[in-house]
Amino acid sequence: MNDGVSGQGGPGAAGVRGRSISQDGFGVVGYASAITGTGRGVYGQADAPGSIGVHGYSGPGIGVMGVAGATGYAGVFNGRVSVNGTLSKAARQF
Repeated sequence: MNDGVSGQGGPGAAGVRGRSISQDGFGVVGYASAITGTGRGVYGQADAPGSIGVHGYSGPGIGVMGVAGATGYAGVFNGRVSVNGTLSKAARQF
């Protein structure tokens, strides 16, 4: 793997951290510009039981958000999905 930026943190610490204090900024951005293949802008992996590959948190807002164009998917889940809380939808029935 040819990393542009790499980091490793100890227990409870971040390997790589980003922060934005701008009204519409991004703390960390991942961008995959491959024309072919399966590039990923952001990748998370969890190997230990109970660990989390990608984690998003927000008090009053959105912890993780996916946005897609007309032919894409904002989210794809392969495997079991667990929802704790209310599952909401904007259109059509499940």
